[in-house]
Amino acid sequence: MKKRVILRGMAVLVLFLALLAQVLPIPRVWGIHGTGAAIVNQVSPSSGPAGTNVTVTAQLTPGTSQANVTINSTVFANGVVNPDGSFSTTGLIPNIPANIYTVFVEPLPHSPSSIVSVGQFTVVSPSQTSTNTPTSTNTSTSTATVLGTSTSTPTATSTSTNTATTTRTATAAATSTYTRTATSTHTPTTTRTPTATHTPTVTRTVTPTHTGTATRTATATRTITPTRTASATHTVTLTRTATPTRTATATRTATPTATTVGNPGPAVSASTRALFAEGYTGLATTNGRATFTEVFNILNPFTTRAVATFTYYIQGKDRPTIVTRTIAPSSEAREWVNADVGSDKLVAAVVTSAQRIFVTRTITRISRTGARLDSSTTQPVGAASKTWYFAEGYTGVSFQEYLTLLNPSTSRANVTVSLAPQAATSAGTRTITLPVPPLSRVTANIRSLNSGNSSRSVGMIVTSDVPIVAERVEYFGGGTGSGKFGAIVSRGIAAPSSQARFAFGSSGGSAPDIHGASQPVGSQSFVTLLNPSTRRGSIQVVANFTSDRGHGIIQPLIVDVPAGTRKTIAVNNALGKKFAGVFSTYLIGTGPFVAESTQYYLGSPNQGDHPGIGYQGVQTTSNDVFVSDLSSGLADGGTERQNLYLYNPSSKSVRVLVQYFGQIGPGGHSLHSVPAGGMTTINVGMDTQAFLPVGAIGAELRVAPGSSGPFIAFSAGTSSDMLSATEDIGVPY
Repeated sequence: MKKRVILRGMAVLVLFLALLAQVLPIPRVWGIHGTGAAIVNQVSPSSGPAGTNVTVTAQLTPGTSQANVTINSTVFANGVVNPDGSFSTTGLIPNIPANIYTVFVEPLPHSPSSIVSVGQFTVVSPSQTSTNTPTSTNTSTSTATVLGTSTSTPTATSTSTNTATTTRTATAAATSTYTRTATSTHTPTTTRTPTATHTPTVTRTVTPTHTGTATRTATATRTITPTRTASATHTVTLTRTATPTRTATATRTATPTATTVGNPGPAVSASTRALFAEGYTGLATTNGRATFTEVFNILNPFTTRAVATFTYYIQGKDRPTIVTRTIAPSSEAREWVNADVGSDKLVAAVVTSAQRIFVTRTITRISRTGARLDSSTTQPVGAASKTWYFAEGYTGVSFQEYLTLLNPSTSRANVTVSLAPQAATSAGTRTITLPVPPLSRVTANIRSLNSGNSSRSVGMIVTSDVPIVAERVEYFGGGTGSGKFGAIVSRGIAAPSSQARFAFGSSGGSAPDIHGASQPVGSQSFVTLLNPSTRRGSIQVVANFTSDRGHGIIQPLIVDVPAGTRKTIAVNNALGKKFAGVFSTYLIGTGPFVAESTQYYLGSPNQGDHPGIGYQGVQTTSNDVFVSDLSSGLADGGTERQNLYLYNPSSKSVRVLVQYFGQIGPGGHSLHSVPAGGMTTINVGMDTQAFLPVGAIGAELRVAPGSSGPFIAFSAGTSSDMLSATEDIGVPY
């Protein structure tokens, strides 16, 4: 009787703990943190046909009660997790195509961020083996070979093979189906007009091995001294005055030391404040140019719901409009600004939440005749600032540039805008003053304010006596004002830095990358640099361009940027006609600078229907980032092809686990390898089409268990008709 009472008590305790695990939020933990005896994450056996009975063991985070085992996103086994986190179960491999798959263990209640990769299993056809015993050992480093020709390898680093390997777990078909078609109406014969004068001072003759060292001395000299060594290589020494010691290293192999952002703790304990200065809900029937649709893309990747507040500041209205929404756990949501504030409103916004969420804004446009125009996705800033910088800006040929300013304070803001001219011109700095009422926004027509200036290429330095938010809008191509075909909307940069990275650029023709994806013929790429100092004098910025394989494409460029001016690198010209494909960029300077890149698809932005995207340089790398706009469907009903570009600046390869989220919840995951110093292109559609309907999609990208190293992530989406393009950048956790 006593034994029965004890057993009954233990059963009640187990039931209570199971219910408690269902109610309490599970902290966001990746990896292996067992406290008992060491458990080896493994799948045994590691290969066989469908129907093979396998045993899966794993060490999970203590506190979960059960876990599912998945392969190819199909649950084929489950079991109980021991109190110390150890887990073991068996199951039959489902009927899936022959290939190499990663096996995952997913603790329950479902928490995407706690998924553990336990190994790989090779599914073979029945004709390959007569038993369930694998005939060869398959390790976690199994690779898939992707074939493709490439004409983009530079002469100095040419290889003797056209094959490339990757450890991504998608099927072989997934790496060869992505194409972009350029019709004969997109004639890439015209380049951006001012770029002919952007390059004269960009290139300097430097031989293949470079070490750029910026040291600070007590002397007041700044020199660039090419010293020839006994090995006939050149050492470039950049010397500048100051007191602390700093070192700047520029190499062809893109392996500089990276600043890595670590995990600060459970994200649900952090709050969110996202500020946007630009926004418009205009109708073509009213403005005579275009109909605008504005949406916020909101990613809540955590297992607790989030309450988001949208505070809208409408131009001409003295008090804001406030809307509150609940964002479901582990999902991506859209908030429709047109419905919140009504039509024909010039509107800025501040999005807040008591917990961490990730937000971007996308504006799509339709012309007066109903034709699709270019779209743009923009990230927010986290706080208002008294100073904002923009490296890019153009008011020539077809470009119509605006500056939008939000004043979220209760005091009037007195704003000064200094238009930083292109360094190659003789134009001086033009200054504009603008008052911004409290709790409101204003729009400045930069093309009009810069009329008559000999420098059409201008960066901007925006200062204010109270903290504000600033965004730049550029329309280009055919049409008038905000009804022009192309559009790029970019946030200001509050803090210059001595280094910056871009994960993605595309130059020239249609040479395939290492995964077989081709770039649109005639793509044009530009990198702009702004020296915000008006007192230090010139700075030197070393620009390194590397291929997706991690090889330097050309010798590093050393660009001199005088104080208070901007410089433009026309990347197509710099890389030359022999290179056509994707690349990454690493910039390092002898002083703080601001960097932006612009990408125009299929040809010149001044002629034809050529969409564009823009990025700000990333100053730090991370091992865990979130992307809130990977939408497979535009707000106007069109479909989008999304690519993720992962850049690995370190000297060893890294594996990255991608977890997707849709409006219906989590939507599958995939594992990808990024080569040392190189980049990997991920076709989001191939990863998600079996799990998520067309619409809003977000993702978390995390260094996989057993791997290490930093990375950065950019995304680029193009509509199926190539008339619209959007962009996003991974936000560190």
